[in-house]
Amino acid sequence: AFEYPKRVQAGCAWLLVVSRLHERQMVGLAVSATYCFVYMWQEASVIHHGCGNVLGHQWWQCTWEMFRRSAMLVGLLCHIPSMILCLCRVRELDAIFVIMGDIRKLEHIRGVVRDLERSMRADAEKEVLLQSVNDRVLVRVKLFQDFRHHIMGSLTKRNYDLVFEA
Repeated sequence: AFEYPKRVQAGCAWLLVVSRLHERQMVGLAVSATYCFVYMWQEASVIHHGCGNVLGHQWWQCTWEMFRRSAMLVGLLCHIPSMILCLCRVRELDAIFVIMGDIRKLEHIRGVVRDLERSMRADAEKEVLLQSVNDRVLVRVKLFQDFRHHIMGSLTKRNYDLVFEA
């Protein structure tokens, strides 16, 4: 894997490829220019030689093919300047893609925080429930201990009185 920026020599010119997007756009521009040249060459040969001395169905088929190639040629002629403009502004496009990646990361963090918030809310509700159960149980345990001390206190006092009577 190559590190960016790359330096590429094309003939006597050096190109600086700053990102993967830049590289893909350059390849796309080269492929589009090649297709444009092929379609221009085909259109020129059809115009130069014509559809021949064909009549009827073959003439319409030839005309349709010529129209289809012309539409493709117009599309490529519109596409190539837009690709050149994108190549000139590739750093801004890369910045946009970095920002979009940051937005996705922030959305993921927001989801994690939302899940943590739900978990904390559930834990707080469980803690309130546990505290109320604890309060009720401790009151009953305290009553039981007080009752036991009262019983034990009176039994101890009776045993003490019995020891001194004898």
